[in-house]
Amino acid sequence: MKHLHLIATLIAMLAIYSQTAFGATATLSLNLDDASHVVVSMNYSTLEGLHDGENIITFQDDRYPVLDIAASKGYAIEKVLVNGRQQSIIGGSWTETLTEDFAGVIIKVTTRELITRTVTLDVTGAEFIERCYINDEDRYKVSEGISTYDFTSDKVKFSFTFSGDADVKVWVNDEPQDVEYNVWDTFTCEVSFTESGTLRIEATENMIKPAEMNITGVLGIRTLFVDYQLQTSLREGERVIKLVGEDKALLKVNFMPDVNPSLTLDGEPVVIENDAVEVTVLSGSTVEITTDIIAEEDKINAIADNPHEVKITTGAQDREIPLTAGLNILESSSPYFTITFADNGKPHLITVNGEETAQPDEDDPNVFKVYLNADYYNQLKLVTDASYLLDLGTGVKNLRETEKDGAVYNIFGMRMDVSDSELHSLAPGIYIVNGKKRIVR
Repeated sequence: MKHLHLIATLIAMLAIYSQTAFGATATLSLNLDDASHVVVSMNYSTLEGLHDGENIITFQDDRYPVLDIAASKGYAIEKVLVNGRQQSIIGGSWTETLTEDFAGVIIKVTTRELITRTVTLDVTGAEFIERCYINDEDRYKVSEGISTYDFTSDKVKFSFTFSGDADVKVWVNDEPQDVEYNVWDTFTCEVSFTESGTLRIEATENMIKPAEMNITGVLGIRTLFVDYQLQTSLREGERVIKLVGEDKALLKVNFMPDVNPSLTLDGEPVVIENDAVEVTVLSGSTVEITTDIIAEEDKINAIADNPHEVKITTGAQDREIPLTAGLNILESSSPYFTITFADNGKPHLITVNGEETAQPDEDDPNVFKVYLNADYYNQLKLVTDASYLLDLGTGVKNLRETEKDGAVYNIFGMRMDVSDSELHSLAPGIYIVNGKKRIVR
């Protein structure tokens, strides 16, 4: 009897130790609409013997096992509910780390059969196709003639890049699609299918001679459109205007205010009204665009000296942008710049495109985050110490040397439509005249 009592005591102690050392055993209910449509694994080991309907899954709640439910080939997981709450399905599967919170929960999984759809490609001029991506990931080799592509996902997207010297036409189920010309001297087109269909491509050599365009003072251009398509990443100097499908194109240019713009077509000046102009460009034409946003070396203090220690960085990476004397074109994939002034106790002001005012950081008045408009070039002007204006387009100008004409500016760097003698007519505040602060009470 003593031995039996000792054994019972040891078993009880072992059970207590097991619960303490290894955690309690917990269960959950896994409800499957069709067990053959899914593969269920625990800690990357497949669970065998699952059936349609309710399955009781046992796990150690302090071991944090990983439960993964993936669709079998030819099927997709349509919905996963945990106690009635829908879960996110990523990459065709649902994965969760089980904690004590999952004890007693009910997981319901519904699936559906995948339907195979087919896209028939009919290609003429495959040599003009530089790249083709499917769903932005898989590179696809496009062959001349007729071929097919099968897909089982809800949607498939084809993205094409064509050579810039091609004349390209694309149809989806006999409906013409948009083909866009871009700054890399290529054509691009994206088409999507949710059902079976036909994709037809005809690419031939473009025999239409392009027009030529030369830009001087690119920072004075707010937007430039060719046939209503915005042209991005403009550069100083020469470039071509592709004429797609026709021997002419509509060129529309909007300029920044006060940049003295001019545009000539084949040597003849074109009238610009309200800082905007539209002109039809023909094959072989030459367009000259100029603005006065050009660095004037004799009026610039070298930015390398940076008398007010202005630091400019781009985006979340905090990558510092070096400034040099002369024209500065700042480029960034981020939608904003961070501008930091030296902590010298002086007020700092920034204007964006002459209108919007950047506000300093709540915690540091020397730090500004300037958000840019992605649709056109942006002009930023920084005023510090009421003596220097840092223009990211033209360099550093000493206001005491370059603004002696009695012009009046508000504290945001915007020129007021009054002269020095009419300063009293303005609203009370601080203004800058000839580089000096003037107070209107």
